[in-house]
Amino acid sequence: MDNTVEGWVLDKSFSFSCKDGFNLEIKNTNHEGPSSFVSDNKIYAYVCNDVDSDGMNNNRDRDSDDDDCFDVREAGFDDNDKDGVLGDSPVIVDSLGVVDSETGYDLPVDNDGNGTYDFLEEGFTIQILSTPEEYSLVREGDTFSLFVDVNLTNRFVYQWQVQDEYSLFWENVSDTVIGLTSYTGSNTNQLQISGVNFDQNQLDNIFLSYRLIISSPSYLCEDDILTSPLEIEFYHKDLHIPNGFSPNNDGVNDTWVIRGLEEYPNHKIRIYNVWNTKIFESRNYNNDWDGTNQTQIYFGDGRLPEGTYYYIFDLGNGTKPLKGFVFIKRD
Repeated sequence: MDNTVEGWVLDKSFSFSCKDGFNLEIKNTNHEGPSSFVSDNKIYAYVCNDVDSDGMNNNRDRDSDDDDCFDVREAGFDDNDKDGVLGDSPVIVDSLGVVDSETGYDLPVDNDGNGTYDFLEEGFTIQILSTPEEYSLVREGDTFSLFVDVNLTNRFVYQWQVQDEYSLFWENVSDTVIGLTSYTGSNTNQLQISGVNFDQNQLDNIFLSYRLIISSPSYLCEDDILTSPLEIEFYHKDLHIPNGFSPNNDGVNDTWVIRGLEEYPNHKIRIYNVWNTKIFESRNYNNDWDGTNQTQIYFGDGRLPEGTYYYIFDLGNGTKPLKGFVFIKRD
């Protein structure tokens, strides 16, 4: 290379190392002013290095980091026949030795953004250490969290999903407010949920299922991991005792459904007819009374006649029992 450029005398320097790529420095030695050009280009080809210490240099090793995932795939290039060689076999090259492929001559990917190309970084298998209980009972409007403990937490990408009891599909959760419900941490291993509330006409409890998808962006040979569904049952925060129901087997209002019972786990209910005869009694009532006599000897199917009945509801928390009536409506 000629050192002279009309009126300039150049001092050039060129160095190369297997690890650092190359460094090119050119500067003027007889001219005042800012006339220095320095190129510090670290390609990280590692051509003459052996990352996994298997005795084979990286330029000849199809799996340089020894993580059972071919370099060509981890680099983000095409390997449709999965033989670890760029393009499809037999490989076709041009007169310059360039492989006939739409990929392979761009920079390799670094999907986790840690400064090391993925094909030179051993992949990490996703290891779940603990998960929440698969069923939880939560009061309407309360704030709670779902936490999945994962080894090497920061190495992975997370996406929470939700499914309601009437849907066949899972939907991605995002950090936003949906109605009165808000989510935070939708792309972490801990999801916070708050503000799940009932419509004023909602009688039954709400059931939602959540699951977490865990991905390893820098290890493409690792399949995504899905946790088992985590079912959350939301119950009414306010106690509501209806004063009637119609057990006629039409699928609507066939049992006496009391909202908010979950708040009183030690409750007890007794029901009497107009002659003060007890016809029903239950501890920890399951909203399943269908208007039949369940405590006395009776003839026929035990169905109580249409009419008014009276209940005593002991909340089980030391407060004065609630008293009222319930009307059974027949056809």
